[in-house]
Amino acid sequence: MKINKKGAYEYTVDKKGELRFKRDAYFAKSIDDLTDEQKNASAYEVYEYLRTDVSSTGPKFDIADKYSDSDTLEIMCIRYNMMINNYTKYIPIVVTSNVNEDTVIAIKESIAEMPGVKVEESTTRVYYDSKYFSNIIGYTGYVKNDDLEELEQQYPKYEYYVKKKRIAQIIVL
Repeated sequence: MKINKKGAYEYTVDKKGELRFKRDAYFAKSIDDLTDEQKNASAYEVYEYLRTDVSSTGPKFDIADKYSDSDTLEIMCIRYNMMINNYTKYIPIVVTSNVNEDTVIAIKESIAEMPGVKVEESTTRVYYDSKYFSNIIGYTGYVKNDDLEELEQQYPKYEYYVKKKRIAQIIVL
């Protein structure tokens, strides 16, 4: 769910994904258990239901009105992800990514006040124009040492970049 440029709430998934989301939001056992009203609920109606409903059919988010709509939606997304994982502590939930160094430092300095929160750094490999290079780069992975040693003996002037199911040879000058 997101707020579009016009300020209206909309679903970000196809119709099947929308129905699965509504099933979880309304705590139904299956999509067939949803009422027609629930199946046809707009994104804003589901948003309001999750934000404010305090009925006994399941835990809702009870988010105060003091937050902006975008902040409320972000809080709701985090709580929804926690809910669908049954609040399991060993399944991490990504709150944000691509944060600047000042934010990382602020979080690390306050980590004692935020139990369960941690900062994880990760790297990603980015190939610009990847659709053109995918056949060249292939799927990288490990190769057996015996195979690599055999190739190094046969072709000592080559440096090997090992790939699953094929090996690319690059001449070292």
